[in-house]
Amino acid sequence: MSYNRTIYKARPSWWNYVWLFAFGWLIFPIFIAIWQRYALLLRVTNRQVILETGILDKDFREIFIADIRTVDVEQRFYQRLLGYGTIKFASAGTDRYELAAKGICRPHHVKNIVNSIRLNRPRTSD
Repeated sequence: MSYNRTIYKARPSWWNYVWLFAFGWLIFPIFIAIWQRYALLLRVTNRQVILETGILDKDFREIFIADIRTVDVEQRFYQRLLGYGTIKFASAGTDRYELAAKGICRPHHVKNIVNSIRLNRPRTSD
């Protein structure tokens, strides 16, 4: 029986919202940062990568590990120093990225996890 087993979960880094905390004398930006952080969850299972967005309304986008052709990480200088960035997933079926998660903690770690699952997965012949 084949089932999905969650291997890794990632939320955006608190550093992604530092500009909101810089205006901490205003209480509203703190709530915006908390809301935005919990509105995004990237899950890596043994079979797929799932991007959940939203708190009240939920949107789910998924891509099967077997279909992933490219995993890219974008990090600005300050993002590298603080350990977060954007991770993007693409498949052969499109010329753009199918999933993109901004502000993820340790994006290279997530990329390594996905690539290790991709490389250890047996390929089926069609």
